Amino acid sequence: MSAVAPSRVAFPASDVDALSDNERLLIRSFRHWIIGFLSRDSQQMSLARQSYLPRLGEASSRAARDAMQMLVRSLAGAASRRISYAPPSCAVLSDDEQRLLRLVSACQEGNGNKAEATIVELTGSGPAAPVLAAASCLAAVLHDNDMLLPRYPDTGTGYCPPSDEYVFAARATLH
Repeated sequence: MSAVAPSRVAFPASDVDALSDNERLLIRSFRHWIIGFLSRDSQQMSLARQSYLPRLGEASSRAARDAMQMLVRSLAGAASRRISYAPPSCAVLSDDEQRLLRLVSACQEGNGNKAEATIVELTGSGPAAPVLAAASCLAAVLHDNDMLLPRYPDTGTGYCPPSDEYVFAARATLH
């Protein structure tokens, strides 16, 4: 992406209220999509869809909604570990939600190496092309609507065990 992103910041504390509006919108949508996906709850899916509407308008909101859906489904297919998340109204940001922010930010930066390393951390397995494609699509929609995320520092790669929060059971843990 060619636009100037906000300056590099230290990763936020685990407090959702400390996040920017753009970050909170992304996290809230992610949480609703996961809950809707796991429980097949159409109300949660609707809340996720509607969350983008005031900021993006009808067409871009639809594109962001579709990209988030693709991202959640690709994570479910690629993850070899549980992905942590919190309920939509929770003020705590999970480690994996921080990784999600870093992934979308890396895609907005055009930093493929950081994005792939973050995917490895997030999924517990190797880079997954569908996850990268979905995150890139979401990043592009947000970028095109001036919803830029801060540039987060690189935090390395490697397997990160899930935290004790709510977890998104990945394909490999559902058997």
